[in-house]
Parts: sequence; C-alpha cells; structure tokens
Amino acid sequence: MLVAAAVSLALLLVRLRDPLGADEGYLWFGVQQTLRRRMPHRDFKSYEPGRYFWSALLARICGGGLLVLRASTHLFLSLGLYSALLALRRLGLDWPSIGLAGILLGAWAHPQHKQFEHAWILIAWSSFSHALMNPTPGNLALASAGVGFSVFFGFNLFLYFGAAWVLCLMVGVAQGWLTLNVSLAVICAGGGLIGMLPFLFMLTSAGFARNFYRRRIGSVLARGTSNLPLPLPWPWRQMPAQFLGLDRLRRRVFSWLFFALFFLPISAAAMLLLHPAALGPTRTGAVGALALALFTSHHAASRADVAHIAQVAGSSFLLAILLTGFAAPWSTLALAGLTCWLLWPLQSIAQRRAYPGEFRSRNVGGLSIRLPKQQADLFAAAAAVAVRDSDPATTFFAAPIYPALYASLLRDSPVYDTFCVHPADTSAQHEMIAAMERAPVGVALISDAPIDGRDDLRFSRTHPEVWAYLGARFRCENAEDLGPAMFIFTAKTVSAICTLPADKRTSTDEPLGDALSGSFSGRVTLPSGSNA
Repeated sequence: MLVAAAVSLALLLVRLRDPLGADEGYLWFGVQQTLRRRMPHRDFKSYEPGRYFWSALLARICGGGLLVLRASTHLFLSLGLYSALLALRRLGLDWPSIGLAGILLGAWAHPQHKQFEHAWILIAWSSFSHALMNPTPGNLALASAGVGFSVFFGFNLFLYFGAAWVLCLMVGVAQGWLTLNVSLAVICAGGGLIGMLPFLFMLTSAGFARNFYRRRIGSVLARGTSNLPLPLPWPWRQMPAQFLGLDRLRRRVFSWLFFALFFLPISAAAMLLLHPAALGPTRTGAVGALALALFTSHHAASRADVAHIAQVAGSSFLLAILLTGFAAPWSTLALAGLTCWLLWPLQSIAQRRAYPGEFRSRNVGGLSIRLPKQQADLFAAAAAVAVRDSDPATTFFAAPIYPALYASLLRDSPVYDTFCVHPADTSAQHEMIAAMERAPVGVALISDAPIDGRDDLRFSRTHPEVWAYLGARFRCENAEDLGPAMFIFTAKTVSAICTLPADKRTSTDEPLGDALSGSFSGRVTLPSGSNA
C-alpha cells in the first residue's frame, strides 16, 4: 500500500502543473456537470458515469478545481496499483521486485487523465489471478463482479474484461484448476450481474439508455471504428506521423512495443498449450495477464498513438514480469529503466526544461499550470471572447474539441456534443443548431483546422450545416494570432451575411490533433499559426 501510494503521489507531483488537454478538459467538464446534478450520457456527451461520480465525490468534499480532479484520478490509480502489487506479492515476487514493479506500472499510467483505464486493468488482473490461484466461490464471484462493475467506468473495459475472464475460466477448466459445472456458471453469472447493478440502475433513467446506445454502440457500428484510427506502427513499416516527434531510437522502441502487445500474449498462450509447466509457479497470474493483453491490445490498435499504447501496456508488462520468473528483480529493474527512459521525454516537466521559452503560466481552475504559449493565448482569448457579448442571456460556444474551455470558465455548453470530431448526420446537426438557438449563443470560438491532418475531419466538413448556420447568422473574424483556421463568431446586430474566406481553409492549416486531442507528438513544436 505504501509503495502504491508513494508512486501515485510522485506521479501527481510531477504532473501537477501539466497543460490541460482536450481529453482532460472533457473529463473535468463532465465532473462539473455531475456536480450540477446532470447525468452522463443523458444530459451531456461523456464517458461512462463511474469516473465522473468518483471525481465528483472528492470534488464535493474538497472543491471542484483542477488540483482536486488530478488528485482524484491519481487516488484511483493508487487503488489499482495496490491491488496489482498485492497480487504480485502473493505470487511470490520479492520485495525489491515489488518496489520496481510499482515504478514500472506507475510510469505506464500515461496520460494522467486516463488513470481509470490503467487502474482498471490492474484491478481486473489482480482479481483474475487471485481467483485462479484460489478458486473459491467467493473469489470467483468477486472477479466476475469486478467485470460487471467495470461497465460503470467504461463500456470498452467491460467488453475487454468480459472476454478475458471467459478465456481465463476456459483455461482454468482445461488445466484442472476449475470444475466445469452448473454451480461455476451460476456463481460467475450471478457475480457479474451484481457488479452491473449500478449501471443497470442508470439505464432506468429516462434518456440515459437511448443516448448510451447512440453514443457507445450505434455510432460505433455505423462508423465501423471505435475511435479516429491512425496508421499502425509495425516495425517493418515506415513510422507514421504521430510518432515523428520522438527521436529515432524511441520511435523504433515504440514500434517494437506495439508489436509486443500482440506477440507476447500470443506466444505465452502457445507456450501454455504446448508446455503447461513452462509458465512456472506464477502461471495463474500469467494466464490472467495474457488474457487481458490479448483483448486490450485492440484499444492500442483503435488509435495507435503513444497515449493509447500506454493505456493498455500494463497487462503486457505484468506478463513480462511473470514470464521472467525468478530472474526478478533484475528483469523488473531492466523493464523499469527502459520505461523511464522511454517515457521521460513525454512528460511536460521534461518539455518545459527543454523548451523553457515556449511555456507560459496561467491560472486554470485554481491551479497555476504551465501551458505552451499559444495554448495559453487560446485560454486567454476564450476568457475574453466569453464575455465579449454584454447580454447575460447569451452563451458561449466552442468547437470541435474545447470542453477544457467550458470547464476553465465554469460555463455550460449550449450543445450536447462537446467533442464533435466525427462526421455528424443531418439530424444531429439540426439538433445542435436548435440547441444553439435555444441557448442562445452569443459568441462562438471555432477551429476549422484538420484533425490528425485530415481535411475530411475539419469542422466545416464534419458539420457543414452548423458551419453554414454560423456563417449566415454570425459576424466572423479570423483569429490569426490563435491560428489560421481559428474563427470567432459573434451574433449579428446589424451586418451583412458573413462569408468565410475560402483561402482560410486550405490544406496548409496546422493540424488540430496532437496536443488538443490528448495524443502527443513527443516534442514541443510551436510553429507560426499552430493552434495547439
């Protein structure tokens, strides 16, 4: 427990003054909405409710600032880290290896707003390994309940963990650790159902189930992808653009790490099939880790950038620790050292030291944080734009990925979709326009830059009717100091219809991808006109 607490606290202190990215702003805005008694999915676009309720509980006690938000996510990480270290200790790892494993697993909890994903993987693994090591009805029910409860924090986590737990049970039966009978099925099904009760209760709220299905199932099936895909960084391919900010050696290591996310669990599974005793005394933990790694690797492939690889690397590194067996602590020391070397340049504190002149201090949510200069300018501009209109009845609108601005200004969003990066159908666009008219919107800050460098993901292409509505009903100006594709729209009093200049929407605009979407290029690059 002390190791987990120390590692989590150290991570919090290192990251305390990090920039506020779009994804963390998305979480923070949702926590604020939850504190206002609004429901995730039903009343605002969101992740699953559990993470908002967790952070909102601490915010209710300690205040809703950015410091409390970051503390709450790291506190959840400490719980997941504690459960994993406890399981590793029970599997026989010595104390030096436990300390090094804490550093290794904690370092992979990147980026900081995604601690829930990392912690839940550790919690799932510890419950699986404990249930396989000591398969009492209580342990089996508890592992199943954890799978069911994970849907309250992430629907994708529930799918990954459910598939992994079924695979663990199949291996347990095949290895003779479990007996396949009706009681096993009843225990596991009953435990899973009990764990799902909080989420099932949420489904009874009017509007929650409809928006949950539309957001998390229907739209994914319609698009055919769960995220904005990026080229996969296989070692035999040319390194894709999302890794070009890293130095050549780190790019190569990340490409092999991505390969290992798939190769390691498959090879471990083959080893288990051919030589069951080869996994040694830690085989129950290895089975849980390989099962999780097999399915969570989909998350890394869905958007193959540093952040998504890091979010699911924990299960593969747990498997690596267990496969090296009693070579620990030397193997764990090597893995921890490699991890710290690989991830250090991605930390904001390292970037600030490398490029001290490119950062500015700004108070956001009661916490003084260090932002890249143009991001600091963006927050300052948003604060000015939000009060530009003197009519207190009007609202402020920002798109496509600026929930951080709402959160920092303590403003409500006039529309449901605060992270509108996917192409919207006509119905969804009409809903957005109607919401803007009901608010009504007085000032809007819109980026028409390409997301991930893709012209088809400009706001004017993903939401053409909303873009046309803004051009027809608002005065517009190109905020060139914030980027060539950043526009400020102000509700008209007396003016002609504003037509946006076509030359402001060329493919030379800076991409709206890395810093604002939560992924990271590996270095601080702030060219003229960048709106990140």
